[in-house]
Amino acid sequence: MNRIESGNIQEYMDFILTACYDPNEDVGLEYSWKLLIEEIKQMHITSNAEQWVLGKPIVCNGFLVDPGAMGLGIVDAEEVSYIKNMLIDSRFKLQPIEVRETNIYSEEIIDAYDDLCNIYKLAEGKGFGIMMTF
Repeated sequence: MNRIESGNIQEYMDFILTACYDPNEDVGLEYSWKLLIEEIKQMHITSNAEQWVLGKPIVCNGFLVDPGAMGLGIVDAEEVSYIKNMLIDSRFKLQPIEVRETNIYSEEIIDAYDDLCNIYKLAEGKGFGIMMTF
């Protein structure tokens, strides 16, 4: 326990959650997640684009679970198939536009979209929900 710095509940939760997955086998969206949220909003396939990309925050009696103080969200296993199907069925709506102000181009957004679909496919194939950390 020499790695405990602040000793607060969020830090302990970070250690506990890390025991539940292998950080070396993570899959993710890297820095494209913000643009992906905006793209999904523009596609008009959900009013919950943030939750599809980041998951739902865990809040209990006003206490927000945020180990690492960077963000954590959950997608319930029961929601995975529906969201995956909506994402895959709506892929044709992606717009081939260049986003100059961030130096991220449409190919990267499409790659991130496909990565998100693959995250959902993997979870569905295992019958799991998804824990998103960022």
